[in-house]
Amino acid sequence: MAVAAAVTVLAGCGRQEKEGAVREAAAAAAAELARADEVPRGGGLVVPSANVVLTRGEGGELRAFSAICTHAGCVVAEVSDGKILCPCHGSRFDAVTGRPVHGPATKALPVVKVTERDGVIVKG
Repeated sequence: MAVAAAVTVLAGCGRQEKEGAVREAAAAAAAELARADEVPRGGGLVVPSANVVLTRGEGGELRAFSAICTHAGCVVAEVSDGKILCPCHGSRFDAVTGRPVHGPATKALPVVKVTERDGVIVKG
């Protein structure tokens, strides 16, 4: 009886380890925003599924901001000519700083922490 209980406990531990590994892999995949080569120099990429907009300066520096417009909560649509564009009411944000350059938005897009690792951009 004690042997059967020990086998059951050990089997459960193995399952928990596998489930933990699956959760970690899923979290890592969820944190992946884009391949680094998808964010052009002097441009950007909106990742609507993560509510993040990634921008890259002419020198290659990567930046990330919330893709939620600070005016009315719409998701920004694109990055063009150094500006992050909101399609709802015409707000424009500087792609380097996230600050509004054309209203009606008056607050900057919040910065999102990202890391570029092995050719992939991840949250955090």
